[in-house]
Amino acid sequence: MLRLPLRILDRLEEILIASLMAAATLITFAAVVHRYLSTVPGIQDYATEIDMTWAQELCIYMFIWVAKFGAAYGVRTGIHVGVDVLVNRLPPTTRGVVVTNVADGSPASVAGLERGDVIQEIDHVRITSVGDYNRAVGRAMGHTMLLLVNRQGNTRYIAVEPQ
Repeated sequence: MLRLPLRILDRLEEILIASLMAAATLITFAAVVHRYLSTVPGIQDYATEIDMTWAQELCIYMFIWVAKFGAAYGVRTGIHVGVDVLVNRLPPTTRGVVVTNVADGSPASVAGLERGDVIQEIDHVRITSVGDYNRAVGRAMGHTMLLLVNRQGNTRYIAVEPQ
């Protein structure tokens, strides 16, 4: 029920990020061409009449917003850049997504998932990031998910029906 509005917002965010990047690229290109034309004899008189001093400042603000929206989008979808040297040194039994909160009465709570559990697989697909988790839950909508969970060194399967 809530998936459609979230997908629409995700799509709008993608369009906003792409539009800001495209606009900043075009404005920067126009400023570079203007700067070049300002040095060409015969054209420089016309080019210097056009004020492009605003272009750099606008592009700075546009790139700031691209970075903010892009970071939020990247973290939410799991495509952000990460340093995984430490994670790769962990034993395989501790790799996965750590459960930080389980709402009372939720399908996860009813199935027996607890705070501190490490989800290692969903439907036999390895989970190494929040993005992996989100994609797996999205694929599992409408049917029971089988989670491989590590709880204090002991692994077991838990069946959860997502809503």
